[in-house]
This record gives sequence, C-alpha cells and structure tokens, in this order.
Amino acid sequence: MVTPASLSTSLEALGVFPGDFALLGTDTLLLGAGAKTPEHLITSALEHATQEAGILRVAHVRDVFDRDVKARATLSSVIRFHPAPAGTFGEGLLVELLKDSFTPAHRIRRVDVYERSAAEAPFGLVCSDLSLPSFLRTFQTPCPGGSSSFGRRAARSSASAVLAVCPVDVLAADPAAWVAGFRGKQSSNRVLMVAPSAFTSNAEAAQDNYFMAAAAAGENPAATPAAAASDGSEFVLREHAGLVAEMEAHGVSVVLASHSYVHDTPDACFPNNWFSTHIVRPGAEAGATSDSVGNSKLKVLYPMKCENRRRERRPDLVALLSNLGYQETIDMSAPETAGQALEGTGVLVLDRVNRVAYVAASERAQPELAAQWAERLGYRAVVFTATDINNRTIYHTNVMMAVGTSVAVVCLESVDNAEALRQSFAATGHEVVDITRQQVQEMCGNVLEVESATGLPVMVMSARARAAFTPEQIQTIEKHCPGGIVAADLGNLERIGGGSARCTIAELF
Repeated sequence: MVTPASLSTSLEALGVFPGDFALLGTDTLLLGAGAKTPEHLITSALEHATQEAGILRVAHVRDVFDRDVKARATLSSVIRFHPAPAGTFGEGLLVELLKDSFTPAHRIRRVDVYERSAAEAPFGLVCSDLSLPSFLRTFQTPCPGGSSSFGRRAARSSASAVLAVCPVDVLAADPAAWVAGFRGKQSSNRVLMVAPSAFTSNAEAAQDNYFMAAAAAGENPAATPAAAASDGSEFVLREHAGLVAEMEAHGVSVVLASHSYVHDTPDACFPNNWFSTHIVRPGAEAGATSDSVGNSKLKVLYPMKCENRRRERRPDLVALLSNLGYQETIDMSAPETAGQALEGTGVLVLDRVNRVAYVAASERAQPELAAQWAERLGYRAVVFTATDINNRTIYHTNVMMAVGTSVAVVCLESVDNAEALRQSFAATGHEVVDITRQQVQEMCGNVLEVESATGLPVMVMSARARAAFTPEQIQTIEKHCPGGIVAADLGNLERIGGGSARCTIAELF
C-alpha cells in the first residue's frame, strides 16, 4: 500500500514541489501544477504513479490563471485535508477548499482526471477541465456514510468552506464500489423550466392556493392571447426571463420549454409538480437507464388535484425528459382519477443525500401516496400538518420549507409537531433558518438550492423573499451557499400565479 511518506520521497525526487501533491484516501493522488511545479513534470509524475500499486486515480490540478507566488503558489495553499474529528464518522477525511478558490474566475483551478481499473494498468483520461470544486463534488462527494454538512460547520474559519467528508475506508478500496454506493447529491446544475408563454390565473388552483391574490378576488388575467398584452402576463414573461438569465449567469444550465393557449395549462410554468427526476443506485429500479458512472436515471410522474394541471403532463414534454436520459418512468398519476393527489416536489421537499422526504399533508398531498412514494424510492417520509397565517392548511410543503445541502429554511411555528422536524434536521446536520408565518406569506419558504457551474450551492429566491429575510437569516444562507443568492423580481407571477421561484424550477439530476 502506498504511504504518504514514500509518495513524498518519490515525487519530490522528480521535482514536484512538496505542497503540490496530496493523497486523498489511499487510492487518489492530487497533483498540482502552476507557480512552483511546472506542467511538464506532471507527465513524469503520472508515469511514476503507474508504478504505485495503490493509486487508481490521479487528479491533475492545473493553476492556469492564478499565479500569486506569495499566498497561492501551491495546491496546499488552496486545499487542505484533515482527519474527521473523533466520534463523527469514525475514520474519515475532511476536505477544505478556501472560499477564494472558486471566485473570481481567475482563481478557479482546473482538473484533468485519469483513472485505471487495476494496479499496473495504464492510466486513461476520463474527464478534463473540471473546476476544482466540481471535481470534489463529482468524484468525492457525497460519500456513503459521510455528510458534507458537517464538514462545512467544521471549517476552520470564515475564509474556508468544506466541500467533502469522505470515509477513508470507502475511498481506500475500489473506486467502483463507492461510485456504486453514490446516493445522489442535494442540488442540481441542470433544471427544466417552462416559460409562461400562455400564462393565465388558474381559478381551479385558487380554491386552496391562498397565495393567488388575483384569482381569489375573482380575476382572470390573460384569459386570451389578445388580453395578454394589457394585463400582468406580459410582465410575468419578463420576470421569468429575468430569473432564467440570473440563474444562467450563475452557471446553472436551463432547459427551457414553453406552452400555448391550445394546451389549456395555465400553471404550466410550475413544472416541478407533475414530474421529478432521480439518480438511484444500480438495481434500485429494474431496467432504469444508467448514467456515465453506473447510476440509474428515472423520472416520476405525479397525480394532480386540478384537472387542468393534469394536462401539463404533455406527451412532448415526457418525451423530452426521455431524450434527456430519463427513459424509465414511475407513473404514479392513476390515483388522480379517484381524487387523490401527490404533487411532486411541490409537496415532497426532499433531502436527497439523507433520503428524507418532508410532506405537509393537504388535498394535494395524501399521506398514503407519500408513503408509497417513499417506499418505492427508498426514502423516509416525515409527514406533518402545516397552517398559514390565517390557520388554513398550507397546500404545498415547498411554500413553507426548503432543504439544501447543509441548511434548511422552515416555518416551525406553522407545524403541528415542530420538535420532530428539529430532531430530523439535527440528525442530518442541517442548520435551520426558522421563518415566521408572515415570512411564508412573503415567499421566504419557496426557495431552492441549485448548483453553480463551479459546483457550489446557490440559493434561488424572489426579490420579495430576499427583502423579507432578516439580515441574520441572509447571512446564514450565504454561509451555506457560497455560490451566492439569486433574487429575481417575480412580483406579478407571485400575485397572479400564487407561486414563486422554487415553483418554476424542476431539477434534472
């Protein structure tokens, strides 16, 4: 087995600077090139690694733009490795990446990844030009048995962010073994959105969506294309375009669909209610399509309460999802004919890493269906009742709760059993941002964590929601979302449609 001491001696003999290499676990070697170690030495180091029987992966970390020879000359100046504290995960490894290593753009180091299937076999390039944060998230986190949320809290100072906590025994053996055990990450870099190109207020949905001020007052904006130019729908289109632009500016990949008046789907711009996508371990769902690392990709279709919302499951959009790689389907839509509903990630707020589904029971979330979903997908369902500021049942869980990688935004005062939620979040290591019922009215619960181009958590919300968070709450969110906050003006969409930023986004994992 290769040891840090033997590796250090041999690599330094080749001319690799001491701070430009690190052993991650016992099978992954990080090699830095830049101000201290020239690029041409990496080839020799890679050839040398071939002779080390325990090394199965080499990550070549390239310092292309950042040549700060005083503070950032070596790989060790931007990334550190520490043993996990005793009593957390047993023997583990904590990976710390300095915050200024992923922004601005010239600070981001790039990674080429080489792998081999067995000792003494040659290395082959498996991917190139990943950002360093993306490499850590793609190849090292989340690890079975680990929790990136603990790592963030354990960061040594505000100048650093921890992106990974990986058990050494998982990394030490066969890379394929821990890749096969990969349970999915919390946030996605790719999303599907539907432009509100035929947007109207949905009178059917207004029966229990009390956020729809216009519909509740008996209005019906944009009932026809001719009316669209004179009411709020044109502004809704502009707001939606602004949200898409802001997300893309943060490196989020947006697949943008549209709808027309012939579809008769007034709420089509809220696609996360009728489908969700998932990555599951091989064999978890028989026949599911495998992705590039052997995990299975599938889509789930959901039963909708409102008849006109059922039409959002258009054959062309279902086919689009199949073309995007989600060829296998779990179709749970049948119970809607009996008046039962489970409206996707509107009612299922998912902790994907820890496999917990939070569900506020309502006319749109039957607990029995939630239990069936959880059993099928391998989640633990936490079902509760939540009420709004006027003591009315909250129709969708995602207006009062959002779960990120290491932070949870939740209105505990609205829940019948708040202590159960506190204990659940404590068990998964989430820091709770506790919002009030009034903040729920301001859409503070309808936020979503996505992933930036550099692999960092970004929190998406409306400008209205951001203004309603307290400075302390914003500070907490920013601490856990180093990729930043997207806050788009969605005032007309919120007023007429009764949904905010999270409702417009369907994650593509």
